[in-house]
Amino acid sequence: MIKMSNRFRWRDNPNVIARLLDANNINTWKAQEVVLKPNEACVFIVDGRIGDILTEKIVGNIAGGFNRFLGEMMGVTAKDRRLLFAMTGPADISVPFSANLPNGSKVSGFANVRVQLRNDDIPKLLNMFANSAPLLDRKRLAEVLHNELMMRVINPSLAECSSDEDLRSAAFQDKFEMRTEVELRSTLSTLGFTLLKAFLTANQTDNEKITQLNAELSTATQTEGAHAEALMERIAIREAAMLRR
Repeated sequence: MIKMSNRFRWRDNPNVIARLLDANNINTWKAQEVVLKPNEACVFIVDGRIGDILTEKIVGNIAGGFNRFLGEMMGVTAKDRRLLFAMTGPADISVPFSANLPNGSKVSGFANVRVQLRNDDIPKLLNMFANSAPLLDRKRLAEVLHNELMMRVINPSLAECSSDEDLRSAAFQDKFEMRTEVELRSTLSTLGFTLLKAFLTANQTDNEKITQLNAELSTATQTEGAHAEALMERIAIREAAMLRR
């Protein structure tokens, strides 16, 4: 919810990437000071036509600032007036995944995608807002990208891992980033985003966990007395719990 104050804030949560506002309701906050911060921009949309794209630098160089542009917009005869605010700095999106390697080992983690909105591409966000809520945050963008990222990038990338070691290699990360750039280019471009970076972070695989358990078991067998028995019992419980999954 946008709080009313002397200064209008189009976002009050750092996870918000963009917000579409109906300017016909502008009388409720027209007396407020509208300020664009660095890495923020606003697009004026009048009866479906894209107008000015304002940034902090442009507004700062014009007498009257943002409110001058706003006044001119409201003076235009039109039925539909909207303002599209957006963050133009890099945004990191984390998409959770769970899958299996070819060797049967289960692996889970996150596909991390860094994207950015260029000023001229901000109007493309209207494609997303056409039939949905007028707010885009990191969580929603992750949901939009999830299925395509899983089917076109994550699953094919993991299918090429012949071992757990491959998953941790620099070559895997390089190929993952290239595949993300190719496979998501169309979708990201349609929404106005440019891909800056992509990488995958994976938790311990089942095989890696078993290797660790075996190492701990070996250490325990070399430990004398009741401490060794207690340690081995804990390891056995962990191993049994993992194998039941």
